Amino acid sequence: MNAKASDAEQRRAQILMAAMELFASKGFSATTMNDIVAATGLSKGGLYWHFKSKDDIIIGILDQFFDPELAWMQALVEQPGDSAVERLRALSAQIATAMQSMEALVPIMLEFFALAVRDQQVADTINGYYRRYTVGLVALLEQGQAQGELDIADKHTVALNIVAQFEGLALLWSLRPGQFDLRTHILTATELLLKALQPAPA
Repeated sequence: MNAKASDAEQRRAQILMAAMELFASKGFSATTMNDIVAATGLSKGGLYWHFKSKDDIIIGILDQFFDPELAWMQALVEQPGDSAVERLRALSAQIATAMQSMEALVPIMLEFFALAVRDQQVADTINGYYRRYTVGLVALLEQGQAQGELDIADKHTVALNIVAQFEGLALLWSLRPGQFDLRTHILTATELLLKALQPAPA
């Protein structure tokens, strides 16, 4: 990456961080592009050079949330010689760690999910993430079946249930701060699922 591209990436990261802080403190609806201009110290033209609207900023924030998880998933899928069951366990642990590290940002994510109900661009971005994530999970499940570790009739349905478990537990965790051990519940849910998917004894 050349210096100019690096500077642009740093500026985008600065804008996204300022926007996240504003969204967390004021809420999405109450935050204006002028607020973000003031928080970053950029000119209005400088901000609009990188992001044309609040929706564009939201897409950038969602990518920051989701891209690392998709990268982890791809890395796990590309280790076909290793146990698929152990890779699913590793994925669960990574997801729990990532969610816990973003605890302060959970209210923003909930607001974005609510926004997706009426904003098609946001909805498409979130749905696109879930589609790609489900594809990766299906690949892991297929590898587990090929290795004789798992017995699954409908891998797509199982993959959707894994996503639902992660997201549902994250929602409960966000509603019960300090009363809900997210990591324990994610790992427990994964173990229960893996136990249910074990091949029947010969």
